Amino acid sequence: MKDFLQFLKRERFIFFWLIVIAGVVSVSILLSFAFYESAVEAVEKEVRKELLIMAMQTSNSIENFIQAAITDLSWLSELSYIKKIKEPETSKFLNRLRERKRFFYVIFRLDRNGRCTYVNPKNALPGVIGKDFSFREYFKQAKRTGEPVVSGLLVSGYYKNVKNKYKAVVVAVPIFDKYGRFDGVIGTDIKVSDLARRFILPIRIGKDGYAWMLDGRGVTLVHPDPKNIGKNVITGNVSKDLAHLVESALLTKTPGTGSYTYKGVKKLVSFAPVRFDGHVWLVAISIPYKDVHHLVYPMYVRLLGLMIFVVIVTVVGGLLFIKKTREVRKLKEKMVELEIRIDEDRKKKEVEEITRTDYFKTLMEKAEEFKSSIKK
Repeated sequence: MKDFLQFLKRERFIFFWLIVIAGVVSVSILLSFAFYESAVEAVEKEVRKELLIMAMQTSNSIENFIQAAITDLSWLSELSYIKKIKEPETSKFLNRLRERKRFFYVIFRLDRNGRCTYVNPKNALPGVIGKDFSFREYFKQAKRTGEPVVSGLLVSGYYKNVKNKYKAVVVAVPIFDKYGRFDGVIGTDIKVSDLARRFILPIRIGKDGYAWMLDGRGVTLVHPDPKNIGKNVITGNVSKDLAHLVESALLTKTPGTGSYTYKGVKKLVSFAPVRFDGHVWLVAISIPYKDVHHLVYPMYVRLLGLMIFVVIVTVVGGLLFIKKTREVRKLKEKMVELEIRIDEDRKKKEVEEITRTDYFKTLMEKAEEFKSSIKK
């Protein structure tokens, strides 16, 4: 124990620097981990905001798109070519509008009895001319209120012998004759596939983030994975957390954010409602948590690299300091030994010089004489 204490005392600088190095390493690890956690939290907060902003912008764009269709059809409903279909003048007129990119959707005309009398382009819904759509709620509401109507989700054509069916929202504007009497509607089908192509599917966030859309019942209308289209998020066994979020968003009709787990993957999600004529759909944008971590990871790696560099510099500096300390201590020990030798040599020379003096010789002779006298 005594030897160990003496060793500690002798090598105290080494142990001091070992403690310093261990402290630097520990603090570096703790700081890097704390930074990573705080950075992930901060980035997650910003990602939630960005997702919410994107969802709200997308929902506003869809609402504006539908409103633009209402405005365009309201303008068309006043034209004589639309009130009374005249071929080929009506088709030429609408085709010119299409060439100017004013319209990108099907335009149809229903008479006062709800029968389809015209569709443009003609090949959009083969077999639809002459079919009765007076049972459609949008026709009934337009006839009853005299105001533009936006339907919920419908399947175009309805009848079995009508081809090229697709899911769509119908925008219908009433037409009145010169006496102000209801004379049918002019309408357009806003395809869900068009909404998806224009507004939803182009959105990609990070590596695996995407946008999708649900109707007012929680049924998935648009999704990058076709397997998910048609699934009811609320009633289906998809995700309890997601079902609660969707149900709450549809009930409150307000934007919001949350998180859920789907197939073992935790995700962030933001919702924004699409409101049109009493209907509410939801635009959702989600991103896996791992993508949020991927945003922070490069910064964390750089910071960790900097801390490793600091640790290496500290360790190398400590080792160099220990080496120099040992060299200085050895040099001091040699200097002490040298001083001792010099002192011994000096004393030896002094003794030799003294023994060479006449005084010392005389003293030694007297000492011998005194010794001889004592013996006698």
